[in-house]
Amino acid sequence: MRAFVRADSSRYLGTGHVMRCLTVAQALRRRGIEATFIARRLPGDITALIEERGWLVRRLPGIGPAASASGQLARLRAALTEDAVLTLAAIGEEQGWLIVDHYALDARWEAALRPRVRGIVAIDDLADRPHVCEGLLDQGLHADAAARYRGLVAPHTRLWLGPAYALLREEFMLAARAAVPRDGAIRRLLITLGGSDPRNLTAAALAAVAALAAPDLAIDVVVPPSNPHRESVARRAAEMPNVTLHGYVEHMADLMGAADLAIGAGGTTAWERCALGLPSIMLVLAENQAEVARNVAAAGAAWNLGEPDESVRERLYGALVQALREPGQVCRMSRAALALMRGAGARWLDAICTLMEGELVDGTR
Repeated sequence: MRAFVRADSSRYLGTGHVMRCLTVAQALRRRGIEATFIARRLPGDITALIEERGWLVRRLPGIGPAASASGQLARLRAALTEDAVLTLAAIGEEQGWLIVDHYALDARWEAALRPRVRGIVAIDDLADRPHVCEGLLDQGLHADAAARYRGLVAPHTRLWLGPAYALLREEFMLAARAAVPRDGAIRRLLITLGGSDPRNLTAAALAAVAALAAPDLAIDVVVPPSNPHRESVARRAAEMPNVTLHGYVEHMADLMGAADLAIGAGGTTAWERCALGLPSIMLVLAENQAEVARNVAAAGAAWNLGEPDESVRERLYGALVQALREPGQVCRMSRAALALMRGAGARWLDAICTLMEGELVDGTR
């Protein structure tokens, strides 16, 4: 069986959509379902990484220049009809399921593709537009999870909602089984702020760490090649003691497992950190992360600093000082993170495969 995956990445859109789709593709491959990616050519995209990891990519033409994430999304939304035509051409006469993870594509696009595929699975977390699909996955933490999609999907659509359906890679599922609460002492810090980091928040985090004057603190910094500030961050890191710079990390669970505290974003990596009981200082780097960050913090599983502004370095410094001074709070955060992810694992994979392999035998298409 084959699945087609429609997702984009760029300097402004970030890499989160593609990275979580790579998680899906890897898991589907283990179940005998091979994925082909369909993606736009965009500045700073990571289509080469997809190919390096063993998947076929069918590239669609790029769109006009943009100066922000909102500007690029606006251009992609305006090209929705063209995108559907191009995607249909990329699929050709092949048969398979379609997985779409894209804020610029909605029910109109899905309706155009649906007659040519076996079914559609949408990955979303905004709940801001209608979908025509057989299954929808939203791994966000929301008090009104099902109500958010009322009126946006058909009654027969399978809804897989909440952290129990977090798109965890196999390495995290395995590591989570042995995860225990941290003791609250901060000996090793992990900084990971997305694949593109257009505002160079990694440098702000390093500046906050430098201000601590804590020479015994070991620091792991993830700065993949897709980060346009990688060279300047590397120079800054070289000036500091005990800093290790990482590019694309094949075994992120190992880095998270070794850390006592993380500075990270509110996307999929938030669920990875929680699954391993890793306390974190969270920054909101995109619209879809805001509510999740608030709710994770309300559960006691992270400290939410919200959207970064000109005071982000000072706020990060303050949070780090608090963590170093109050190990009891850090320990409680770790316990809350583990509790939040109780039951997470392969549920999302089982749900998607059951749908795909069932071939919609109940006729609800």
